[in-house]
Amino acid sequence: MVRESQTKQMKSLASMEEKEVAEVMKWVYNWRKDEHRRLSKQTRDKNELDRMKREVNAVLVNKGVVEREKKERLYKDIKYHLEGAQAAVLKKLEEEKRRVIVICF
Repeated sequence: MVRESQTKQMKSLASMEEKEVAEVMKWVYNWRKDEHRRLSKQTRDKNELDRMKREVNAVLVNKGVVEREKKERLYKDIKYHLEGAQAAVLKKLEEEKRRVIVICF
């Protein structure tokens, strides 16, 4: 039962991480789209517009990578602490089992 709970917690954590990564990707996509619209209004020269769009894309790729790395580090840290807490619970459970066995015999 304890192991099932721990597995559910880890799955829930992975699910939360996937959702946040998807949110970051959606934000990057929407920001890029808005920037391209804004740039289209700014200039009519096709070559200049294409250059500006490439620059925006490069900046967004970097921002997206940085944000994903932040999320990844955050969730690794959370996972590390969760695994430690789960190990402590298992250790206490084993100690309690041993104590009960000693008392019964």
